[in-house]
Amino acid sequence: VLPMGAEQGKEPPVVGQANAHTNAGTILDSAVREKRSMIVKEIVATERSYVRALRDLDELWEQPLRNKLNTGDPILTEKELQTIFTIVQGISCLHINMLKAFEEKLADWHDEQTIGDIFVKNANALSLYTQYINGYNASLAALQKSWAENKKICQVR
Repeated sequence: VLPMGAEQGKEPPVVGQANAHTNAGTILDSAVREKRSMIVKEIVATERSYVRALRDLDELWEQPLRNKLNTGDPILTEKELQTIFTIVQGISCLHINMLKAFEEKLADWHDEQTIGDIFVKNANALSLYTQYINGYNASLAALQKSWAENKKICQVR
């Protein structure tokens, strides 16, 4: 008696190798499809978390600090706010749009569906991160200076 899928005078098939007598290739394809789906779900979950963090940065810090500008007792100047939150709004808009596109793709996920086009479509906007990195040291220095000189910043939250 020969093992299933083996022919007289030939080696039995190796698990994971597709041939005319087994469905091992289908099992492998299924595993690859499942892994691919899990990766996309993780990318969407990570993007969702990042968008939430950006929204919190805006709602819990930037907007309250900006609202204080219009009072007689501002915590930071407009220049300090501009330096610290240099391009947060642009980055936030970019990722809100990317998240929406990812979620639309995920809602209709199938074997031929891809997400690479979302990155390609937003490649130019991703250059915001060049501006972010270039301004990071100035932003951090302004925040540290403000923190050291103005303890009212602790009252924002």
